[in-house]
Amino acid sequence: MIKSQITAVVSVLETRRLIDWYYFLIHNKEDDKVNLYIHLVFSLREGVEPRDFLDLLPSYCLDPK
Repeated sequence: MIKSQITAVVSVLETRRLIDWYYFLIHNKEDDKVNLYIHLVFSLREGVEPRDFLDLLPSYCLDPK
C-alpha cells in the first residue's frame, strides 16, 4: 500500500510543488486491532491554498484536514 498509494500521492504533490515536506505514521486503532491505518502529514509550501491541495487527494484519503 505504501508503494502503490502513498508514493503516488506524494509524487503528485511534490511534482506540483505543493508541499515542502511530509511524514507518515502507521498504527492500529484501539477498536480495530486487525487493520493498520496510515496518517500522512504535509507541510504546504508558502502561497499554496489548502483547497487546491485537498482537491488533489484521492478518494482513499479519508477525512483530510
